[in-house]
Amino acid sequence: AVVSTQSTGSLDTLVPQKFQFIGRRPAATLHKVLKGIRAAVDSPLKSVKLNTVIMKGVNEDEICDFVSLTKEDPLSVRFLEFMPFSGNAWSQRKIIPYQA
Repeated sequence: AVVSTQSTGSLDTLVPQKFQFIGRRPAATLHKVLKGIRAAVDSPLKSVKLNTVIMKGVNEDEICDFVSLTKEDPLSVRFLEFMPFSGNAWSQRKIIPYQA
């Protein structure tokens, strides 16, 4: 049997109201997502990664909050660029460049 040694998840905000807006899921379900991340971190997995899409005017104010998650726990947060795809209302104004 193949046993996984890593887990990767996606979470773009730590704020319930933004979670509902971005994910189109009830704000109250954010705690379930955070609970799942906690369970993965507390498990014997060797690697737990969290992908986070940063969007200007939406969640860039949470970058430090996501980084702080890595201080105490063996969690890697990867910040991803907001990319266009069908139905996501992509706009150049939502892009945060890695260099100003």
